[in-house]
Amino acid sequence: FPHCFIIVLPGQVILIAIFTSKVIEFFRYYRPDCVKAVRYGAYILVILITMAQLIGSTGSLIDTVSDHFKPGPDPWWPGYNDLSSVQHLLTQADQLAQARRIHRIYIPVTYTTADPIRELAEGMKTPVTTFDTHYCMVLPDPGAGPAIFISDTANTVVNRLLARYTNATLISQVKHLDNPSFTLYVLTARPQVSPRSFTSDLQLLEQRAFTIPLPASNQQWLVTHWRLANSTTPMPLTTNNFQLKIQSEGTNKSNDSFNFTCATTASRAADQIMLYQVRDQSKIPTSIRVQASSYTSSPANYFLGPLTLTTFHIVDTPHKMLKTAEGENSITLPVS
Repeated sequence: FPHCFIIVLPGQVILIAIFTSKVIEFFRYYRPDCVKAVRYGAYILVILITMAQLIGSTGSLIDTVSDHFKPGPDPWWPGYNDLSSVQHLLTQADQLAQARRIHRIYIPVTYTTADPIRELAEGMKTPVTTFDTHYCMVLPDPGAGPAIFISDTANTVVNRLLARYTNATLISQVKHLDNPSFTLYVLTARPQVSPRSFTSDLQLLEQRAFTIPLPASNQQWLVTHWRLANSTTPMPLTTNNFQLKIQSEGTNKSNDSFNFTCATTASRAADQIMLYQVRDQSKIPTSIRVQASSYTSSPANYFLGPLTLTTFHIVDTPHKMLKTAEGENSITLPVS
């Protein structure tokens, strides 16, 4: 994280330096006859501390590049990610796309991989679409030909949806330190028929929602299947977002609603998108009412003559509520 380098690391060194100088100053004032011994003792102490830090960081670096980074049975949230694995993955995907003349790469991202993948994707020759794998999955337009798709071996929901909606060929697995390997596919999506849906941005591809079990738990993914109506151009630090509000209906439990947002980059018209969220098995309804809105998130920019200054302050455009051809702002779907 940037603040670790800005604040935490220099802070430790500054505190050590202040402490050392204050100790020497104290003895110079109260025990001038001990100043020389204290000064050299402080130098030795600083050298020992520096050597301990150097040995510790060197050992940690060796463990990391050797894939020995093991945070234990309860790893820290949100997980460990190294830049080298991501660079190698994107280089291999870009080279494969250029060799096979494939014009699109799709990559699900998580909290730890989103920033490096989106940053590095800006320098790739092949256009890249990323999406938040916690809440959605994007597949290419079936009529656009083959595409490269990258996932990981442990992503159950993505793997289940790939098997259900695509013809995918596994090309290789790319090592990801202390994580499941990345999987590199070449795939084409299977055609779908669009029934009644919203008139803009999202078009419904299946007139129902469905569930996918979450392994070794009492939870399931509740999935809806759509098609993107518009293309978007990739911009630095910019995402195109769909916010869904899903109201549970037709269940013996008390009706409840939940909201979630899917963030994508560089989408293409007619791409397919699956929007999902984890639900307890006991709270899976028999039908749902879906409301959707779209908006764009991008950094605040300031202009200083010929310079454009980009900040990390993200600004959202006004939310656009999606409506059906009948003017309704929601769609009711059965759950199977």
